[in-house]
Amino acid sequence: MAANPVIRISRARLESNVNLSGTTIVRARGRITSSTSAALERTLVNLIPQFERIVLDVSNVDHIDSFGLAALMSVYMQARKTECNLEIANSRPCLRDRLRSWLESVFKDHEEFLGLTPD
Repeated sequence: MAANPVIRISRARLESNVNLSGTTIVRARGRITSSTSAALERTLVNLIPQFERIVLDVSNVDHIDSFGLAALMSVYMQARKTECNLEIANSRPCLRDRLRSWLESVFKDHEEFLGLTPD
């Protein structure tokens, strides 16, 4: 892979910069949606074996939907298996709030199921 590849995907753009400390910084631009999340996931997963740390800069991401969030979770889980650190940097408050809201809905308490699930 080239030192600074640019990966163009519909309505989004990814640029990767590598430094010598085992870290790559991937800058995402545009929208991370159902039409772009697979390319984002594929790109990041392909970087995992090559780096100890991947920093995804989302300062220029305008929107992320549930497909984008799921892609980031998938990449995060794959990175953890190989002891690669995935970090999301420079998120706008609206993106941070969307991620927090999504995670809270996934992990909220479901008291109505108490006693119905195995211990």
